[in-house]
Amino acid sequence: MKLDSIFDRKLDFDPAGDIEAFLKSAPGKWVVYLLADADDQPLQLLCVQNLRYSLERRLGTADPLEGPSKRVNYRDIVRRVYYTRVDSDGVLQLNRGVWQRRAFVTLMILELVKARSSTVGETSLRMVNS
Repeated sequence: MKLDSIFDRKLDFDPAGDIEAFLKSAPGKWVVYLLADADDQPLQLLCVQNLRYSLERRLGTADPLEGPSKRVNYRDIVRRVYYTRVDSDGVLQLNRGVWQRRAFVTLMILELVKARSSTVGETSLRMVNS
């Protein structure tokens, strides 16, 4: 299953490109989004209130004064961002609270698990629900 069939929109990320232009192309709205590498392998699935701010934190340039960190440098590995808006203006109209957003994220995780294996066994479901 392709990620395009799960999410409504996608952004291509070039770490050498203009980060400001990239961030302007992302909505500052509620979304469920997935960071993916060049081979479209899922890296991180999140539900956030402001996609633009979240991408700036994860993909923006690091402050050289911070020094060494154990934090994952997603800028080096992320090449695509897939997302679906989940605010009152979004396609899914999931504006009735946090529980509906969590339910949607759970469904997205199940779709990703199904896409990675032909059969979703009891072990996979246990892993998703824990």
